[in-house]
Amino acid sequence: MASGKSTSTKKNARAADMASAADPYLANLQKFDHLVILMMENRSFDQMLGYLSLEAGRTDVDGLRGGEQNAYRVNGTGPVTTVPSRHATSTALGKNQDPCHDGVCVDQQVASGNTGFVQNYSDRLPKDPDPGLVMDYFNAGDLPVYDFLAREFSVADSWFSSVLGSTWPNRLYLTSGMAAGSRDNKTSLQYRNKSWVRYLDANGISWKGYGDGFNGHSSIRYTDQNYRSSDNFEPFSGSLTGFGFVRDCETGNLPAVSLIDPAFFKNDDHPPADIANGQTFVARAYNALARSPAWDRTLLVLLYDEHGGFFDHVTPGPAADDDPDFRHYGVRVPAFFIGPYVPRGQCFHSTWDHTSLIKTILQRFCAKDGTIPDMGARVAAASHVGEVLSGTVARAATPFSTPTVKAIAKMHTALALSEFATDKVVHEPSDEEVAFIKAARGLHARNAARTVSKSVTKPRSAGMAVK
Repeated sequence: MASGKSTSTKKNARAADMASAADPYLANLQKFDHLVILMMENRSFDQMLGYLSLEAGRTDVDGLRGGEQNAYRVNGTGPVTTVPSRHATSTALGKNQDPCHDGVCVDQQVASGNTGFVQNYSDRLPKDPDPGLVMDYFNAGDLPVYDFLAREFSVADSWFSSVLGSTWPNRLYLTSGMAAGSRDNKTSLQYRNKSWVRYLDANGISWKGYGDGFNGHSSIRYTDQNYRSSDNFEPFSGSLTGFGFVRDCETGNLPAVSLIDPAFFKNDDHPPADIANGQTFVARAYNALARSPAWDRTLLVLLYDEHGGFFDHVTPGPAADDDPDFRHYGVRVPAFFIGPYVPRGQCFHSTWDHTSLIKTILQRFCAKDGTIPDMGARVAAASHVGEVLSGTVARAATPFSTPTVKAIAKMHTALALSEFATDKVVHEPSDEEVAFIKAARGLHARNAARTVSKSVTKPRSAGMAVK
């Protein structure tokens, strides 16, 4: 028996050595016990982080260099107008300034080497006198929180959205590794995909879906019919004696996997929202983690679902997929890696998409004998993010610098004042927002009906009901 155990141990060791040789970053996944994913909305890499190479001297980042431009003709006729990449004059967009980002629009935008962004905006919103707004970028002054995180931790300049299309097909790739047959949002946000939380539950691994909006968490709820309601859905922030992400950070009781939804159409950066709202929200999330007893064993990945119709200069390439209609990455989006083992001020260039997070979850928490559950060809081909955990010793969380805190406070004050402005413009809800509200109300009604149904038990005997 002793000899048998020794042989088995040696075989396991050899298998581990072979796995390590085939995947040199796999062992790095053991450096975290808590994976936190925060997905924002509808901004491209060049719009949010392109300034790093253009203004911040980051030669390691494939961002803006100057000279990027798009041309367009009004109504497709008349003289050609060329619009260069330019610094945005405001952190908010005007009423109804929401670039198209459905499948057909994105095809036009990335055509001929990503030269169709302005033309598409002009075609879809012909009454807007400034179609060049899709070429706007923000910089360190507009994004004090992101500038801090890019300096103190790491970014990726080859993280692509998963679909050349809209929000929910991309969020479906994050939660289930595939879309639902369309690159556009459904009018009724009730999908029936199988999410990775099924495998976490099957393996007894903890998870939570946090949400900051009126509907709470939505990404998993709308993806998977088995999770339309769940005790694992909690608010982003709760009372000091309550629950939620901030409270879980305070107590160090984070689950193995956390997926955070911002307040959609409020602080998610979805146009025409003021990105200052997004900056303050991300600051709250980072600050909660930085102060948490769980910091030393946590990795936060902050990213965007899709580009929202805004310019990016890198043409997305082909991707593996079971569905031939989805064998292509979407447009590049910003991505940050934040944690105690993440190097300071580095840019990673590996190709990732949203399914890389599924691969990371499955490899870290659901692998058995070197294999992971089958969630489709895109997940199978994806690279996990172990590469970013290159540190050998956990480093303490860096508190926000005084200038960053002052910038956040200034943004917060300006946003508070705008709430009480007498000339505040209220925009009409977009089709996306209407669909989201409709789905939220429908779920609330159904869940309420189920609660009432469950509260009524079967009668003990004929004619005698339990009250």
